[in-house]
Amino acid sequence: MNRKMTAEEKKWQAQDDANILARYQELISDKTRLSAAKKEAKNQAQELNKRVNALNKASKTKNTK
Repeated sequence: MNRKMTAEEKKWQAQDDANILARYQELISDKTRLSAAKKEAKNQAQELNKRVNALNKASKTKNTK
């Protein structure tokens, strides 16, 4: 269901993207903050992997009813 974005939506998206780019620049210039963000990203990835493994295991479980 793709629809064309309105001019207002395009403007909002451009503003949001500009903010993301600014935050990215701030992050990569602060080594302590970047290191903490990488550590947190690794932790989140590990938690997501646990969830994926649980879902994979659950999808292979046979219904006993």
